Amino acid sequence: EEQRGFTSGGSRHVEASLIAGRSVSTGETQDDRADRQEEEVETYAKQVGIWHDNTEEYLSEKYGEPINSGNESLVYYNTENATVVKTSNISQYRDLEDALDSITLHNTYFPESNIQVLGFGLDGEENFQIITEQPYITEGNRKATQEEIDDFVQKLGFEPSTKLGIAGRYVSDQALLNDLTPKNVILTPKGQIVPIDTIMHLNTEVWGESGK
Repeated sequence: EEQRGFTSGGSRHVEASLIAGRSVSTGETQDDRADRQEEEVETYAKQVGIWHDNTEEYLSEKYGEPINSGNESLVYYNTENATVVKTSNISQYRDLEDALDSITLHNTYFPESNIQVLGFGLDGEENFQIITEQPYITEGNRKATQEEIDDFVQKLGFEPSTKLGIAGRYVSDQALLNDLTPKNVILTPKGQIVPIDTIMHLNTEVWGESGK
């Protein structure tokens, strides 16, 4: 399932993940690592023609005005494929590899809203961006409740995190799931909960959840 989640992000996701995740000298700091990952993936993206100096201008010209926006992302509707295309900065992650791992984890646990990587670029403030595409999920007549979300993720092996006392934060042996609240899921007309906007991390010790 993890390998399926990795490859279902598309060839660009796989290639960028391998580039960002390569090991270097043990003396490299986290800041150095983050800078190197962005520089190397930018070089790769330019070589294969998926780099955009201004992601907002590029996507607005291609898809029109965004249908939704948040602090970290802009969302566009692709009428040709009936999908949503999103450009997101990686500020909520440790580095680019962590952001790409989040896509792998999302695809592993939530294949109904599978994320594919289309490209990379910068926003108007020079923040590194990942451009992704997901299927458009039809909404039902109401929002899912937090209790319904709790039950849904517990069936997948997650438990509510008790570390910070924040709603929508869940942990399993393998992964940490943040901000899974009603605004970030869709309850379909058939009553299925589909997460569409997740922030996930491999559950390593750096996140303070006793992960290995």
